[in-house]
Amino acid sequence: MLASALLCAGLVLAQDVSENKLDIEDLQGTWDVQADSPEGAKAAGIVWKFKGKEYVIEAQTGKAIDSIKFEIDATKEPKRIDRTSSNRTIFGIYKLDSYTLTILSGTETKRPTSFDDKEGKLTVLKRRAN
Repeated sequence: MLASALLCAGLVLAQDVSENKLDIEDLQGTWDVQADSPEGAKAAGIVWKFKGKEYVIEAQTGKAIDSIKFEIDATKEPKRIDRTSSNRTIFGIYKLDSYTLTILSGTETKRPTSFDDKEGKLTVLKRRAN
């Protein structure tokens, strides 16, 4: 009985790890910011370049603006993303498909619970064709 419970727990943990790994792999590359504000206004010329569990935000000129480390939990609904820069962690949620990444950021103390949350900061990115 204990062995089967441990096996089931191990399978769930392996599934959780693989879901996170798949989303991290899907994030890799360059993404153009389409909207970035509480109202989702256009953010021309800003790109996010994902490599591993970190991304660099660059201006249109190619100059790095910020470097962010992130952790995701693709097993939650909605999926979760925690981003850390300058010893500050912002809690958020995300949706990811092949060509669009949508993030709703909360604060250091509050994570949005759905994309209908009007208090968060909406960021929409489109995958850049290589």
